[in-house]
Amino acid sequence: MAGQESAPTPEAAARSEQDGRPAPGPIGAEVDVIAELRARVRQQEAVAELGQLAMGTTDMCELLPRVAHVVRHTLRASRVGVLELQADGLLDRTADPPVVLGFDLIRGTTLETALATGRPAHVHDYDLLDATEMPPLRAINDVASAVSVPIDGRDGLWGILVVSHREAGGIGTQELLFLQQVTHLVGSAVERSRSDARIRHQALHDALTGLPNRVLLRRQVDGALSQRPPVSCAVLMLDLDGFKDVNDALGHAVGDQVLVSVAVRLEAIVGTTGVLARLGGDEFAVLQHAATWESAADLARQVRSAFAHPFRVGDLTIPLSASVGIALSPEHGDDTSTLLRRADVAMYRAKVTRAGWAGYDHDLDRAQTERLTVIGELRRAVTVEHGGDPTPERPSGDGHLTLHFQPVVDLRTGEPWGTEALVRWQHPRRGLVPPLDFIGLAEQSRVIGPLTVRVIDEALRLTGDWAEAGLRTGPVAVNVSMHCLSDAATFATIRHRLLEARDRLVVEVTESSLADSAARAALRDLAAEGVVCAIDDFGTGYSSLVHLRDLPVRTLKVDRTFVRDLATSSRDRAIVRAVVDLAEAMGLGVVAEGIETPEVAAILVDLGVERGQGFWWARPMPAGEMVTWWSGRARAARSR
Repeated sequence: MAGQESAPTPEAAARSEQDGRPAPGPIGAEVDVIAELRARVRQQEAVAELGQLAMGTTDMCELLPRVAHVVRHTLRASRVGVLELQADGLLDRTADPPVVLGFDLIRGTTLETALATGRPAHVHDYDLLDATEMPPLRAINDVASAVSVPIDGRDGLWGILVVSHREAGGIGTQELLFLQQVTHLVGSAVERSRSDARIRHQALHDALTGLPNRVLLRRQVDGALSQRPPVSCAVLMLDLDGFKDVNDALGHAVGDQVLVSVAVRLEAIVGTTGVLARLGGDEFAVLQHAATWESAADLARQVRSAFAHPFRVGDLTIPLSASVGIALSPEHGDDTSTLLRRADVAMYRAKVTRAGWAGYDHDLDRAQTERLTVIGELRRAVTVEHGGDPTPERPSGDGHLTLHFQPVVDLRTGEPWGTEALVRWQHPRRGLVPPLDFIGLAEQSRVIGPLTVRVIDEALRLTGDWAEAGLRTGPVAVNVSMHCLSDAATFATIRHRLLEARDRLVVEVTESSLADSAARAALRDLAAEGVVCAIDDFGTGYSSLVHLRDLPVRTLKVDRTFVRDLATSSRDRAIVRAVVDLAEAMGLGVVAEGIETPEVAAILVDLGVERGQGFWWARPMPAGEMVTWWSGRARAARSR
């Protein structure tokens, strides 16, 4: 009758009893709808749960097993796997332990189809497949139906979500839509994880070489020192010798390629025995695990051997060497900061002594402490105005800088021609400190810029006072370091002063300064503006004659090394004669330094040297004494 529910047929009821499902008909259909709705609710709850988890973590080791568990529970699946695509197959990230399914093993399965097409591959019922097409996974997993859903990342296919079911038809259209939602969540989480990993890697690795940076090295040393029971480790600090010249002469692009090549060679030496890091610039470090003094020293020698052959960049051949310092735990320190600092102290000693490598000892630390103390005192002394009253900002306990002057005379007449200004440090405890004891420290600590400005200002003040008093002392030579010429800010300050006093001052630079391209450019700039330039210590700096040819200098100063033994050394006489001939050919003047006897002065005259300075006439002396000496010498010359 219309409007009445009809009962299922006996045949349908029988089939229903056999397979355990409700008989078709209005009541059975209603039950199916309710079951489907409940399944959808479970699936959406699962998506929400996994979405929250995926948003809250970038740890794939935590997320992927949870994804497999939730999917398996939601679909009542027999097995769920999340497989990451690798070069040699699919890595099952949900297996314990993870295993790789080789490409030959997945041949003929939904996994292979999904990989090949980039789309879900679904087998509704394996029983309907031809026996020859039966995939290997059915025998392994005892499955009746399966689906493989690709997981896409930003750069393409990341992996596969594979679900197998014991029931034929256990994975339908609705289940497939649910799995695609899950793979979308997993793909998004993978990208966040990759992005997070890239950020962490960038924070802990050097961008140029890919090596661990200072932060990661410290963490590694922390970990090595915290092992229980304690295990000795060594830190080797490595600095390239002369690398600044590579950057200055060839440019930073070439320098970067050299640094990459250095990293490759060092990695081959360090291997798995330690951790190689780049700390910045041309400084590297190595952490050696389970180290002894013998193993650390052997590694230092091997590191040095990495520089036995020059580096090649294009057609360029670039020789380099390195200085290495070693600190060993616990002998030299049981915390990271102490160990790194002491390795650095040892490296500095190796560089200064040119020993190649050196181990730390406590005497080095005392020397380093003394060095830092002297630098601090010098920095403060530079700020003390000559003759000024001490202030809290400018304490008198650090002394002050003063100028001494050594006359330059005409060798033929003995008449004074000019002077050289030489800075001295009047220290309350150390006494009068000569330049050799502090100029090097000033260059290393960047005090040389303000010190040079101070020397120029004081020389200008004194020559101005002398001129007002009617004393004409001739040109005053001031020494300018390569560091002042190559540093743009310092050079700008010095240049302004030199241009204002170009009629009174002569700039002297050491021959070794000519190797620096920025210094050469600065000298050309000064000469173009009328500043007189001279090359000091000529013959000791190994400069190229090309640089000398191209520089507009006026004077060569022959170093005292070739002057002091002229009376007994025919070789030194030949060298001085060669310098004089070179200077004459180039239209340059010659000044000889370190003249201590009348015999040497007479030889220099015979060799054609025009002017000289040395103890035979006068030692460097304070400004007041120099004025007295100059006046008396000038009167004596005029009376002859």
